[in-house]
Amino acid sequence: MATIGAGELAAYFPEPDTMEGRAIEAVDAVVGTLAGELGLIEAASHAAEAARLRLAR
Repeated sequence: MATIGAGELAAYFPEPDTMEGRAIEAVDAVVGTLAGELGLIEAASHAAEAARLRLAR
């Protein structure tokens, strides 16, 4: 497996330019982690799939 250099990785994940961008990114990460731990993401995924199937009929 080829290794990726730090410069190449930075191209895929650019850093936010402002303090606000960094704060938003940090809050999104915390909320995503918390939702995953509480099972909210899985529950929302199941609800969305059920709604999609109902609309497809």
